[in-house]
Amino acid sequence: MAEKLELIVRGKWIFDGCSNKAEMLEALNHQKEFIKDIPDEATITHNEDDYIIFEVEAKDKDDFKYYKKKGFVRTYE
Repeated sequence: MAEKLELIVRGKWIFDGCSNKAEMLEALNHQKEFIKDIPDEATITHNEDDYIIFEVEAKDKDDFKYYKKKGFVRTYE
């Protein structure tokens, strides 16, 4: 069944709404926790438009459910 899934993050929005250094540090801390939750087997791709794409391959239905719970969606290549 192997099926590719992806999670796309827009890097330039990380600091949206931040107006001081403390808020920027809090935004970075949030991103740190978000990244820690991404499965280790995910591959990372960066593109020119400031998107970071995490990709995984679901080998069975349980993998698929696990990755969906983490925010991954099907890729349509």
